[in-house]
Amino acid sequence: LLGGVAALLVAPAIAGAVVVTEITDPTPSATPSGLTAAADGVTWFTDPGAGRIGRVGATNVIQGFNANVSASTAQPPPLTPNRIAVGPDGALWYTIQEGGIARITPTGAVSRYAVGRAGGRTVGITAGADGAMWFTMPDQGQIGRITAPTDAEVTAGTVRGQVSVYSTDLSGSDPNDIVLAGDSSLWFTEPGSNTLGHAVPGSQAPTITHVALPTAGGAPSRLTVGPDGRIWFSAPGSQRIGRLDAAGQVVELPLPATLAQPGDVTSGPDGALWFASSGGGSDALGRITADGTTSRFPLPDPPGAPIELVTGTDGDLRYSRGGARIGRFDTVQPAEQQPPPSEVPPALVPVAGRSVILEVVSGSVRVRRPGTTTFVPLATGGTSLPDGTEVDARDGRVRLTAETAPGSGITRTAIFWDGRFIIHQARIAGAATEVRLTGRLECGAGVAQTRAVPAAKAVSKAKAKKKAKKKKPKVGRRLWGDGKGDFRTRGARATASVRGTRWLVEDRCDQTTRVRVFTGVVSTRDRVRNRRVTLTEGGEYIAPGPRRRKR
Repeated sequence: LLGGVAALLVAPAIAGAVVVTEITDPTPSATPSGLTAAADGVTWFTDPGAGRIGRVGATNVIQGFNANVSASTAQPPPLTPNRIAVGPDGALWYTIQEGGIARITPTGAVSRYAVGRAGGRTVGITAGADGAMWFTMPDQGQIGRITAPTDAEVTAGTVRGQVSVYSTDLSGSDPNDIVLAGDSSLWFTEPGSNTLGHAVPGSQAPTITHVALPTAGGAPSRLTVGPDGRIWFSAPGSQRIGRLDAAGQVVELPLPATLAQPGDVTSGPDGALWFASSGGGSDALGRITADGTTSRFPLPDPPGAPIELVTGTDGDLRYSRGGARIGRFDTVQPAEQQPPPSEVPPALVPVAGRSVILEVVSGSVRVRRPGTTTFVPLATGGTSLPDGTEVDARDGRVRLTAETAPGSGITRTAIFWDGRFIIHQARIAGAATEVRLTGRLECGAGVAQTRAVPAAKAVSKAKAKKKAKKKKPKVGRRLWGDGKGDFRTRGARATASVRGTRWLVEDRCDQTTRVRVFTGVVSTRDRVRNRRVTLTEGGEYIAPGPRRRKR
């Protein structure tokens, strides 16, 4: 039993004051993250830093349980819990970064279940109306279901832990958060395809459809059932909060600059939607009504971005935050309302074969438009740039959004970093978006030279050849990619067409090109030998240098 360090802090609102109680978890390496509220008033949380599940009640005392399979296991497998939800059996079910689903009882007994392909993350989780838990697997582009009957049903013969997985049937969707709607269907965010997924459970498999967001690059992150009973979501990529109207259409509400980075969302007891925000220069909680009127509530020092947000059974908000803190926020106090922005910037829409949307994910990214000679910094927020733009992402990460086919309105997204490249897409249906490695091979002088061997240390030609073979060639230029569907990275000797999520292409100083796959599947074309090779997770292929003519 670990006692948290509690402090009453007054967070100054724009008008009046809001009393916030923050509890610091004293556990070494603690990082409270995912939250869920139980019916008895206890807030449960995941702690990926310390590999445990925690709970905090009205007395502000934190109790932690090892998240691994059992305390009696000599060497339990590593486990990093992601998000957590209350199941129909009264236990807590949580997703695992290393893959799989786990269940913990209120007394700390843990069970673990394998799902799908080993190594794929499980992320979002919610209780369904069918007595099962539903979850997302972004790396596989799937949602899943695991039976979670009550203990009485288990006693009667029902099996706990049976797993079924279903493809979203949308390339690069990367399903993330998931929630149960009032009509017993499930909604989930798909940041990779800038869509919301809708699953209606059936007798065999759910019927899955998708709703596209009107603003490109929105990357919907978290969602909830709002105070009006409809689905609300955050779109940090477009700096908006969105909702579905009565007709099932997406309504987007732009946020002021002080709340421009929305994260987790929850329905408040005051008839408004509340969300975590780390934008505007400080950490805050935001509140927004159906007409787009926002209020901002700064969080107390020391700094620490809010991570997750949940409404407790008492109506107060609970949030997890950087600095190993869990906070409690009173939603009753009023604050000065901020009207929605008077001018809404136009939506950025990529056009197949003509333009793409580029966004800075982190670090510094520079771009050079076709016909110009100078690289300029890529501004924060989405920017529409023409086909043929060159990107320097050696010091940062950039998100690239492209249309799948002319006039389709469907987009695909990938993140690139640690390299320099030119973007090109043919103006035909189904054409891949190609990123071509550019820049000089920075190999340095003397890389290909050999040194004379002193007579005293002379070795046979066979040994010298064997020793030279072991020495790996230097990498002259490279590019990492993380995304799905219709992207192709082109090096000097090979191209990599993406079917999976994370890959690397390197042009090396011995005039070879190496393709490596870390997650997913990549189809590689050797441009010298004119052959294709399919690489799976952990695989690599080296395309040789140019053929030399025999004399």
